[in-house]
Amino acid sequence: MLISRLTASATGKASWVDGKAVTGRDEFIDSLRVLSESDKREVVIVQPHLTESVYRHLRAAEEKKVMSAELLRFRRLELLLNLSYSSVVKAGAELLVLASANTVAPTSGP
Repeated sequence: MLISRLTASATGKASWVDGKAVTGRDEFIDSLRVLSESDKREVVIVQPHLTESVYRHLRAAEEKKVMSAELLRFRRLELLLNLSYSSVVKAGAELLVLASANTVAPTSGP
């Protein structure tokens, strides 16, 4: 199902293969085709503007109930990540969220 959806929407899209940006999705889709059912699957979401220090600051502000536009954006991001988590687990994979400084935390679900 994933392969057919990626193939159908591939026109004009790019992807990452072996850590390098490439034009098109052909190589990425070919890599998916060779996976077996027992291969481990991970979905990695990169959030380059969310650093560990910003994450900790927003968590502290949330605990103190100090509302800000930045905290609202952070809550929206967390909601989207939790929704993504559900879809990823349903597909039999793990979700890992990376920030620019380092890994914030593996998502363990809502």
